[in-house]
Amino acid sequence: MKKIIVLLLLLSGTAYGTDVTGQGKSMRAQTDSLIDRVYDVGFAFTSTPYKLVDTTLVMQALSWSADKAAKRFYVERDTTITITAGTEWYSLPSDFWKIPHFLPAFGVISWGDDQGLGKAVGMQPMSINEVGLHRDLQGIPQYYLVQKFKLHVEPANKSNDSVKVFYAARSNIMDTITDSTSVDWEYLDFIVYDAVMTLYGAVNWGDFQAFADARLAEITRAREEAVAIIENQKKSLLESMAK
Repeated sequence: MKKIIVLLLLLSGTAYGTDVTGQGKSMRAQTDSLIDRVYDVGFAFTSTPYKLVDTTLVMQALSWSADKAAKRFYVERDTTITITAGTEWYSLPSDFWKIPHFLPAFGVISWGDDQGLGKAVGMQPMSINEVGLHRDLQGIPQYYLVQKFKLHVEPANKSNDSVKVFYAARSNIMDTITDSTSVDWEYLDFIVYDAVMTLYGAVNWGDFQAFADARLAEITRAREEAVAIIENQKKSLLESMAK
């Protein structure tokens, strides 16, 4: 219990523990700020022997954890693609990861009906074996296929319209001190805790093993709490959309 209280005091006593007014989100997402949080939350000290001198390993751990957060919690992005008459293949954004078909928050919506009425239609995913089967259909694109960073639509529109793609994004790589993670700020706690767990597995602690084991137990509990908070937020969002 005493160790948990110490951890809470450390979190609340830094610039990273609370963000009541919603300010400073971009600052909290910058690599140097995340590294400071790793030191403070993970090791409770910013001086030797607990501070890691080489930040390269810390940045690598943070980058891995940011990507894990993006893929575990399906960080949502959207993009509008202009549909050119008669064209079936289009490029997707560089941060595109996938469209989880089993979640209602993701998918492709097509606009237009060849007569400028702006009708919106939810498009259906198709397999690679179905390419070409829908080309004779009339109206706006109704089916789509994702292949790597390309979007295939059928039937090809007869006029210029657009489709909106709601997709799960991958994280950017953080390899310099001034980088900022592209993962939303509410996932930062998870990123920090997960990075600390990675570092604890990578460092040979020697005489400080008992301290390291105790801190790792605390960080593991904090990480699980962060996961629960994120998953509850996601659940609430999906329930709201269903209503």
